[in-house]
Amino acid sequence: MAEAGGRPTRNWLLIPSGLAAIGLVAWSAYWWIARDRLLDALDQAVAAQEAQGRRIEWASRRVEGYPFRLKLVLQQARVASPSGWAVRAPRLEAQANAYRLTRWVASAPDGVVVLRPEAGPLHVQGRLLRASLSGVNSVPPRISVEGADLRFVPLEGAEPFLLAGAERAEFHLRPAPEGDEAALLFRVRGGLPRPAGLMAFVSGSQPTNFVWDSRVSQIGALRGRSWAEAVRNWTRAGGRMRVASATLQAGDLRARNTGGVLSVGSDGRLRGSLDVMMNRPLQALSALGRIEQADPNAIGAATVVARTRGDANVELALGFEAGQFTVGPVAVAPAPKVF
Repeated sequence: MAEAGGRPTRNWLLIPSGLAAIGLVAWSAYWWIARDRLLDALDQAVAAQEAQGRRIEWASRRVEGYPFRLKLVLQQARVASPSGWAVRAPRLEAQANAYRLTRWVASAPDGVVVLRPEAGPLHVQGRLLRASLSGVNSVPPRISVEGADLRFVPLEGAEPFLLAGAERAEFHLRPAPEGDEAALLFRVRGGLPRPAGLMAFVSGSQPTNFVWDSRVSQIGALRGRSWAEAVRNWTRAGGRMRVASATLQAGDLRARNTGGVLSVGSDGRLRGSLDVMMNRPLQALSALGRIEQADPNAIGAATVVARTRGDANVELALGFEAGQFTVGPVAVAPAPKVF
């Protein structure tokens, strides 16, 4: 380009810089608007949860990560439900790409404390404690929770946990292709039994591996003001859990599911049946005898039934009916409580 009279001009060189400046201003405005909307959405979510009896609170919050991320940092965060369960974290971080706010990843770098209604507080620490959320418009959304090099430490006065630690633990919830269903996967690798605990007795204090892969029907009905109300609504809608695959390796003991469907009774206890193939049924039944509410005479009768089938690769029918846990035809203990 040239000025009148033929002298060249370099004003065109300012165009890229001007466009970059405009883009920077526009992006900065977008980031700050997204930040404000995030805080507004958080306040609305807290109000909605508190209307259902849950409590969400924190000592302070801030949003950082400019220019390409939105990172929400909560100090002394706490979530409590009417059932008595609660989780608190000294520091909780949740972040997403500023250009993709549909997928969030949260972490608790200082661990979390899980307050159990009857068993007391449990401190969970690990090299990695992370959760991700995406697909919030689907039912259910895609949720993953992962932990690595975990340690489970009961705080003073609390009851011990089943495991002392784990090399890795994972929980995944996904929409399933078959209508109103969800795929639920739970996996523990390298679980460390608590000394003198039930799992230590079963595994001979050796590491434990566990996988539970299932399909949950009527997942859209699993909602309510409390966990008990949500499960009741799910049950009334005909909700069932079909076990696709389940395996347990605890020392020399190996068990795998060969079929089963579970639900919840009106008393809040597990209902249904599981067919399990295991290589050491007598060892497993001996471990059941260490459960406080187990009936020693019933355990003895179930042991007689198992012994007639040998002690290797035996298929046992585990039932949950009328509030009782049965091994074959023998009721050995109360069925586990779901709520």
